[in-house]
Amino acid sequence: MNRMILLCALSWIVLPMHMKAQGCSDAGFCSAGAMQTGVTDNLTHGNSYGAAVTAGIGENSTLILSLQAEARLQLTSKDQLEVKVPFSYADGNLGSYAGMGDPIITLTRKFRKKFSATIGTRIGSGNANGMDNGKVLPMPYQSSLGTTDLIAGAGVKFARYLSVAVGYQQPLIQYNQNTYASGIMTPLLPQEYIYFDSRKLERQGDVLLRLDGTLQVQRVTLSLGPLLIYHLGEDTYIDNNGARATLTGSDGLTLNIAGSARYKCAAGIFELVGGTPMIVRDSRPDGLTRALVLTLRYSSR
Repeated sequence: MNRMILLCALSWIVLPMHMKAQGCSDAGFCSAGAMQTGVTDNLTHGNSYGAAVTAGIGENSTLILSLQAEARLQLTSKDQLEVKVPFSYADGNLGSYAGMGDPIITLTRKFRKKFSATIGTRIGSGNANGMDNGKVLPMPYQSSLGTTDLIAGAGVKFARYLSVAVGYQQPLIQYNQNTYASGIMTPLLPQEYIYFDSRKLERQGDVLLRLDGTLQVQRVTLSLGPLLIYHLGEDTYIDNNGARATLTGSDGLTLNIAGSARYKCAAGIFELVGGTPMIVRDSRPDGLTRALVLTLRYSSR
């Protein structure tokens, strides 16, 4: 019942848009260090600890929930270490699955007051082949991408109201052992149950460009702007003949409109972050498709 209430509420917001998005919060780099919305405003002085709850609607109305523990540690006056450890749950028409997500560890340095750069990694916590009572589940249900990635990027704030961020995420080690292949499922599933093929998926890298317009009114900061993600090549998988094949249309541009509302008080920082799509790739086998992503975050000060 609770799942249906949340799913209906999100669907009421999303369905009029007729859109799907990459859901970059899952990929990792658009919410890390200098690439996150707000850019340098998010890089507070001193240590801080917090948590974030994320809800999204994936392929075939799959409900995806994530709870993430977060810590920011001030190593020097210029350097900040950020650690994020997620736990995710997915529920859809093929079943459900829960597990630890991929931890993200980044180091961000402030070179000047309005410029910062980030280097880090997303560490794959599993092989992306979680099952529901022995039933094969595609990538939207998986808590891990089955890769360990390099993350790098930078952000700069111009004047008072505009910020720009660029980022790069590249899989370095691929150990995805997902076994979902729509053409050999037994029994064959109806069309509305079909997901993108992802058997032993090998992902390509992504680049990011974020533009943020920012408005601050006393303790409230609002940010809104386009978030562009370009998938640098076509992903590959093991096809029904047992050969590695290209997933046509899995490269190219995803364009989201993303924004945040941040409130600072004595108790800490409360933040609501959201994104919804305008342009998508034809094939999205990594399971990161979202019709809408909403994140509620709290950080101590």
